[in-house]
Amino acid sequence: MIVRIIAGFCLFLLSNVVACCAPAAAQETLDLHVAVQRGLVSVNVESLGGATGNRLKVHVQRKTDKPLNLTLQPGTTFAAQGANVQELAAVKLMGKYIPGNRYQRGSVMVLVDSQPHAYLVQSVCIDYHKSSPRRGQRYTLRGVDVRCQRVLSAPNDQNASIWSYQSAVWIDRSGVSGNDLQRKFHVKTTDLQAARSMIKHAEKVGAESLKQVDVSVDVRNQVNGLFSADPQVRVEAYRRVQGLSDEDRRKLKVLVDVNVLRSGELPTASELLPANTLESLMPEGLELPKLYIPESLEELTVLLEALPQRSDSGSGTLRFPRARLLPLMVGLRSRLPRLRVVAVRNVAKIKDPWAIDTLIVTLADTNERVRQAAAEGLKQLTSQDFGEDRQKWLHWWEQAQDNYDVTAGTSAP
Repeated sequence: MIVRIIAGFCLFLLSNVVACCAPAAAQETLDLHVAVQRGLVSVNVESLGGATGNRLKVHVQRKTDKPLNLTLQPGTTFAAQGANVQELAAVKLMGKYIPGNRYQRGSVMVLVDSQPHAYLVQSVCIDYHKSSPRRGQRYTLRGVDVRCQRVLSAPNDQNASIWSYQSAVWIDRSGVSGNDLQRKFHVKTTDLQAARSMIKHAEKVGAESLKQVDVSVDVRNQVNGLFSADPQVRVEAYRRVQGLSDEDRRKLKVLVDVNVLRSGELPTASELLPANTLESLMPEGLELPKLYIPESLEELTVLLEALPQRSDSGSGTLRFPRARLLPLMVGLRSRLPRLRVVAVRNVAKIKDPWAIDTLIVTLADTNERVRQAAAEGLKQLTSQDFGEDRQKWLHWWEQAQDNYDVTAGTSAP
């Protein structure tokens, strides 16, 4: 009897140990865009400035009682809330934000509570011809773009940078040439080689998907160009689809819809111009000789020296018409920090309220040297000194600008 009691007690302990050691039920794992569609999470997305790299901050909050694991598919797109600002596509989830403006690496969003959590996402620009988002620009999460997904999911050379992804998307999206990318954005040869390899892989994956459609081999050969990175080849394939039977067109509709952009039309002239061109900032009818962002110190120097100048008599202070700020504003949007610094210093030489506005905006730049140059320029123009505190500058300027004499650096009596 005693033996049976002891044995029973041991079995009871053993069963409790097993129960405690058993793994908890697995949390549901979903793609982020699917969780949003199902209403399981709310999402707020903001840009950290710029278009390429670790530039998106995604705030996610669980709306269900169950814990969730969320993944982010390459090619998940984000639409800007505002006109003429480029749409972005996710390359990968970098990790979770932690205090101190840092992030902890990770490939999954783990939501174990109902608190909002912020994550850093690496992204690239989709729209070659639109402006880069400013810091704080709001975005709306959209679905997965199939063409972007194929490109951004392709294997990439470990030595290639984020510009390989960016170049691959631009080439595939708009048919931009490698020579243009090297000339206008100084993309490295290794990045272009990696981009072409990614595009080749994406075309192969696209062609494989065509095999799942129940059409004849002849039809497949006719429309295989739907997956080409050359827009002209895609347009020609689209025209061939229009000549097929109603039944074949019906079977191919999904593939056509996700692979042919602009309803089978070639990119417009504006879509073949690079982002952040001066033309996007200029008033209609205003013509200036230099249209693209200067990407070297020499180019910027030539641009500045080419501007007509005049000075106040006896003071030597440069005085430009307000339109002459435009080339400098474009320089402030260069992806090279040293060129933005040069542009900031030249803006500070222009005694005009627009120059003060421009420098206050530039205090939000991601680069420390650019912010320092903007603060120094503001001090030089206004004789005020709020350092890099953008909010203090904004508050002061809101109060002072209506009666402020920029040429004298004082408020008017």
